[in-house]
Amino acid sequence: HPEGLPESTLRSILAIFRDAYDEICPRSGFHPPEVNIWVFEKTGNLLPAFYSHVSDEIIISRAYFSGLESESKRRLGRHLIFHEFSHLVLFQALERPAFSPQALWLMEGQAERQAGGYDCAELRAGAN
Repeated sequence: HPEGLPESTLRSILAIFRDAYDEICPRSGFHPPEVNIWVFEKTGNLLPAFYSHVSDEIIISRAYFSGLESESKRRLGRHLIFHEFSHLVLFQALERPAFSPQALWLMEGQAERQAGGYDCAELRAGAN
């Protein structure tokens, strides 16, 4: 993890992942044998968290997750981790299949369902 990552932020991120594991794995019927999480200052793209199906790991932004001061931002952070973790579970359960772009909507829908859905107004408020 990056230099200067507060221990409290790391504990918070790991606690959300434990919750995601405890909630998503029983529903999916699959428990991933390995979960690789990388925390960088920033993810290198517009998202504060993403799952890479190529490297089979989840990338987290320290800059975003260190600043979970509002309740709406905490909920969005939790939602993001649950969403990305559900991608990891699906890809590992299916043994990292090749997929067509047409299947992307199905995978995103499944990830949103596992993450609990979202309220667009809340997401806009949490982004600020």
